[in-house]
Amino acid sequence: MNISDIQQKLSSKILIFPHIPKTAGTTLRSVILSQYSQEKVHFLKVSQTPLEAAQKISEYDNKRVHCYVGHMPYGLHKYLAKPAIYITLIREPVDRIISMYYFIREEPAHRLHNEFLSKDISLEDFVLSRNCPRNEQVKKIAGSMVGSAKETMDLAYQNICNHFLAVGTQDNFDDFLQVLQNILGWKNKSYTKQKVTKNRKNKREVSQELIDIIKQKNGMDIAFYNNLKNKFTIKNFDYIVSRTTSKFIKNEW
Repeated sequence: MNISDIQQKLSSKILIFPHIPKTAGTTLRSVILSQYSQEKVHFLKVSQTPLEAAQKISEYDNKRVHCYVGHMPYGLHKYLAKPAIYITLIREPVDRIISMYYFIREEPAHRLHNEFLSKDISLEDFVLSRNCPRNEQVKKIAGSMVGSAKETMDLAYQNICNHFLAVGTQDNFDDFLQVLQNILGWKNKSYTKQKVTKNRKNKREVSQELIDIIKQKNGMDIAFYNNLKNKFTIKNFDYIVSRTTSKFIKNEW
């Protein structure tokens, strides 16, 4: 099976992009919109469960849409009329939490923005609060927190194995985009980075003590990121092609 055959087969699948916050997902959304006509892309509002996301899709959309994008966990494919595959982006967890804090302070539309400013919430306050995500990336790809941490992690890996075409990283975005262009037959188009947090500290400016707290609270995400960050890269494109071919030959996709 050559790359043209793979691209043709993939074009018949619904593409689902579960957008994990602060992973360059808004930039990827803009790229997706440049690849498909607007009526073929459906942007879903924030959903806590796959069923909640599915309930926001009309029967008309279910028939015409080629790509679903939104802040939602894995699992939407179970409610769609056609077979689907997933793509997503992840990010180094410590940098992601730091970026999220400064994004909330900058973004008036964020639900926590006013509270952050009125109470002068510090980065440490945020990290120690219930509002700071814990292992959100693993949980989103697993679909939910199930049983132990190991069981949730195993489920996330199982979902990637069974349903994800590729998983990219925020810090290697251009490489991931090249993978998608090659495997999906996307056109090579320029893009502008979206929702970049401008006024923020980098990791080197944050105390080691606070970094250690973030790591302790996001151990699953850190292990997950380190295991996947070099897997779906252009350097490993032959593996991606071989894996995709195998899925089609075995009728798994």
